[in-house]
Amino acid sequence: MIPDIEWISVAPVGIVAITGMLALIVHMITGNPEQQWTQKVTVLGLLTSLVVLVATGGNERTSFNSMLSLDRLGIVAQLLTVLSAFIVALVSPSYLEAKKIKLGEFYPMLAWATTGGMIVCATRNLLVLFVGIEILSISLYVLAGLQRGSKRSEESAIKYFLLGAFATGFLLYGIAMFYGASGSLDMSTALSYWSHQGPDERVLLSLSFALITVGLGFKCSLVPFHQWTPDVYEGAPTNVVAFMATGGKVGAFVALWNFGDSFGGAGRFVALTIAGLAVLSMVVGNVLAMGQKNLKRLLAYSSIANAGYVAVTAATVASALQTSHVSLIYFLFGYVLTTLGVFVVLMMAAKDGEEPSTLDDLKGLASRSPIAGFSLVVFVLSLIGLGPVSGFLGKVFVLKDTLDANLQWLAVVMVLNSIFGAFYYFGILKSVFSPEASDSRPITVTMPQVLSLAICVFGVIGSVVFYAPLLAHLGLR
Repeated sequence: MIPDIEWISVAPVGIVAITGMLALIVHMITGNPEQQWTQKVTVLGLLTSLVVLVATGGNERTSFNSMLSLDRLGIVAQLLTVLSAFIVALVSPSYLEAKKIKLGEFYPMLAWATTGGMIVCATRNLLVLFVGIEILSISLYVLAGLQRGSKRSEESAIKYFLLGAFATGFLLYGIAMFYGASGSLDMSTALSYWSHQGPDERVLLSLSFALITVGLGFKCSLVPFHQWTPDVYEGAPTNVVAFMATGGKVGAFVALWNFGDSFGGAGRFVALTIAGLAVLSMVVGNVLAMGQKNLKRLLAYSSIANAGYVAVTAATVASALQTSHVSLIYFLFGYVLTTLGVFVVLMMAAKDGEEPSTLDDLKGLASRSPIAGFSLVVFVLSLIGLGPVSGFLGKVFVLKDTLDANLQWLAVVMVLNSIFGAFYYFGILKSVFSPEASDSRPITVTMPQVLSLAICVFGVIGSVVFYAPLLAHLGLR
């Protein structure tokens, strides 16, 4: 049978995929080492996809016989993925010039990584999920090793590739077991199969749950599958890490939530397993971040802790059968814009092939660029979860859902970790506003950088100020 195709559902993904192809063709034709036209094509294509998503968003849609299914969570997740790539493409020219990276492959690979992430956001079919994850992962493997003159970049790429291939084996084996147990590749069949089978028949499905959790845990950087994260973040170019930490993870976070939702009610062990990973990620991420002086490694452990908060939402939906995804949407919205903003500031400070690598390198940053200093205050407050910022609202929503699911102990762990994490976040601000400047040269800010910071700052604050209209527009209220 020819599958039913709703073209409007696949249009945003198709636009980004074609953008990658056009960017590569333009690079081959022009042969311009500065990549201006390649960058312009990529930015224009991503912007077009954003416009289509906003114009057609809100209504739930399916395509390809429900192999692609876009609910409101998937639409917002796709929006965040494309927005991440758009901002990274916007600010990358000045950073690539400062780091002397003259490789036109960056922009096509960024577009294709975005394509994979968007596919992951839009499906509960395990086979389509696997295809999307592989498109995303292979592109990121290449991007991680983009700085070919750097041994750290090459090392990070090979580590990411080897560990990623290993995790892919777990994921694929788990998908095979899921199909063997349920006769379907749709996550939503898990609960139905579980309810109609005895304990002996559930063994295969339980094993598939464990193996798929390992694969998704690696993509989300959940402990104990997080070992690649600090090394890859430290070695890869900052603009690549900016996408890897935001748009590259949104799809994995959504897949984890959908997986928890599909197994919800299948047994307390599902919720407790995901909750255990959440606790490990929050504790290990925050504890190891405390002792870090290297900026990228600190942000890597911060992302591990934030992955733990996302896992809390997955544990909640698995425990209480709550289908509302408001908490995850708001948490992801704050996390993506905040993390993007921090990395944009780091890219702004890159000069003459060097960039801030330690907390000491940030000393006096506010005096060199007041815009960067003010922006970092907003972003750090959002990471902590303080004040009228999206990070605060996201954590409040997650905390409320956790209490409603009778997981009070998990809520306590989450609050304690949020308080603990504030110490190293404030350490960043201490360095930024230090009177002892590590570099006296003023930072030259370009228009794309100002625009990117404005988008991030407005989004972080505006999502709280316009909280009610935003919920109404998304159809969540």
